Amino acid sequence: MKNYIFILIISLTALSCKKNGHGQLSGKVYDKATNLPVQNAFVILLSNNAPLHPFKGTFITRFKVTFEDSVLTDSEGNYIMYFKKKIGHKYYLGVRHPNYIFEDKVYKEIHEKNFGHDFYIDHK
Repeated sequence: MKNYIFILIISLTALSCKKNGHGQLSGKVYDKATNLPVQNAFVILLSNNAPLHPFKGTFITRFKVTFEDSVLTDSEGNYIMYFKKKIGHKYYLGVRHPNYIFEDKVYKEIHEKNFGHDFYIDHK
């Protein structure tokens, strides 16, 4: 009996890992005008949990945006970030730097657990 319970626990854990999974995000941040890498840019990971009933509540209360993580780009503009994907959440990757213009349209929706994306940002 103990063996069956142990196998059941291991099976449920394995299924949970497959559904949630771990992801890796990577890429580079470039200056749009010069194509040179941008050092010390904040690459930001956000998520939102869309409810099961999309028409319940108002537009503002329908989605809760959550800050998940951020990393700084290195001297060559590279970033790498790891995250744990949660069921029912959508993820968005964006970039900010104090010397560059921030635009909401810079945020890119993540469709895969292992996602590579380069950002091109405008200098102020």
